[in-house]
Formats: sequence, structure tokens, C-alpha cells
Amino acid sequence: MAKRGIKRKSLSPSGAVAAFIVGLLHMGCDYTFGAVLIAFFLSSSKLTHLSQERKAACDASFRLGGQRGASQVLCNSAGGALAAAAAAAAAAWSGGSSSQQGQVLQLLAWSAFLGHYACCCADTWASELGMLSSSRPRLLSSMAAVPPGTNGGVTLLGLAAGAAGGLAMGAVAWVVGRLSGELPPGLGQAASPAAAACQGAGFWLGLGIGAGCAGSLIDSLLGATLQYSGWCSRTHRVVAQAAPHVQHISGKPILSNNQVNALAALSTSAGCVAFAWWWLSAGQVLHY
Repeated sequence: MAKRGIKRKSLSPSGAVAAFIVGLLHMGCDYTFGAVLIAFFLSSSKLTHLSQERKAACDASFRLGGQRGASQVLCNSAGGALAAAAAAAAAAWSGGSSSQQGQVLQLLAWSAFLGHYACCCADTWASELGMLSSSRPRLLSSMAAVPPGTNGGVTLLGLAAGAAGGLAMGAVAWVVGRLSGELPPGLGQAASPAAAACQGAGFWLGLGIGAGCAGSLIDSLLGATLQYSGWCSRTHRVVAQAAPHVQHISGKPILSNNQVNALAALSTSAGCVAFAWWWLSAGQVLHY
């Protein structure tokens, strides 16, 4: 994956090193984690190459090829690696037994993992496809029409793409996880409809769609308020830094794009863990 990224200029040398290390960590925890990471990277790289000239004409920060450095790679994968490690640790701790605690911890870690990549994939798909929309984006914080490329701008096409990205991550996790026998965690000893639902495709596909939609909206809201967007009268493009010839559109220069992505993914992961905990609690699966 790292070699392919350098060859296609979707990864810088530092990004390739980071991707190689992160990929090893994911694969070392379970093949399913690695499959989700690969699906996210390949699909995102492919979409980045769509209509590059049009995207570059709208957004000054857009780089042809979408070349990602180490910081961007880590912001999009470090949280997922931690969740994967937590799931592997929970599986090792339970030792394959029917311990409800071990099974619940695995489920929560898997939920965090899926939430992370559903958010990251949804954000990337929404950004790359949303910029190709024929309708002008609307700023999520005020619903005002803004130029394409504005941080926090959303379109119906982008929102639909975000939901599809989350669904894709849920589908990959479910299919590969079922084939490897790692997803979902057992919970078979807990005689409850909620426990049974956790073993079905609907739970994970629904969680992926929900996390994708929520993550995309969180990312857009953060971008609309905590990232600077301005219109450059010289280049006629959206820029991320204030200047005398730049008219402010939205946001304050508090967070970078990588920081927004990481914060949105973290928030979405936490939300998925909270949802999974609520699901098990409401279904009377938790007894401790």
C-alpha cells in the first residue's frame, strides 16, 4: 500500500513510512482491521483523482494527486490503530472464553474502530465528491451559500457521499470480519435480542451509516467555525489564511484541517462507543 501510494503520488515519502507502520499495526491486530484501512485508503485516493483540475481551481490548498504526508496519515489512522489494539487486547484478555466482560469490551473497541474509519471515509468522500456538485455549498453553521472548497460547506451530494462512505466501511468490516471469524464479538451467552442484533449485519451497517453521517456533519461544523476560509481576489480561489486581498468567508484560524479531522474522528468514535454501551444497557445485556 505504501509503495503504491508513492508510485501514484498519493503519499509523500514520510506519509508512506507512516502508512507502512500503521498498516503493520492494523494487520497485526486482525486482518479485518487491515482490510478496513486498505479500503479507506484506496477508495479515498481514487476519489481524490477525480476532476483534480476543477478542485484545484476552487481550493488553493488542494494538491494534485492528493499527496498525503505523515501528519495527515496519522490523523486519519492513529485513532483506528488504538481502537484495533484495544480490541485485540480485549480478545487476548478474554482468552476466547465466554466471559461477558471480555465480549463487551471487544464490542466497544470494535464500535470505536468502525466509528473512526466511518468518519474519516465519510469526510473524504463528502469532500471529494461534494466539490463536484452542481449546486453551491451551504455553510453548516448558518446555511449561507458559499464558494466550493469552503471549510464547513455542505451539499446534498456531499452528504449522500458521506453516508455511502460510512456504509462502505461498515460493509467491509462486516464481510471480512465474518470471513475471519472476528466480527462481531460473541455475546452468545447473553440471551437477549440486543445481544443477537450485535451479531447481525444490520447493526454494523447501521452503525457505519450513522457514524458516517454524524462524523461528516461534525467535521463540517468544526470546519465552519474553527477553520479560516477566505476568498482571494487575486486567484479567485478559497484560501486558508487571512491577507489584505482576502475576504473572510467563515471560521476562525484555530484548527488546521488535520486537527479538525482528528477531532471529528475522535468524537465520532466516542459517540459509537456510547451508542453501543446504551444499546447493550437498554437490551439488558450488561449485568455488572
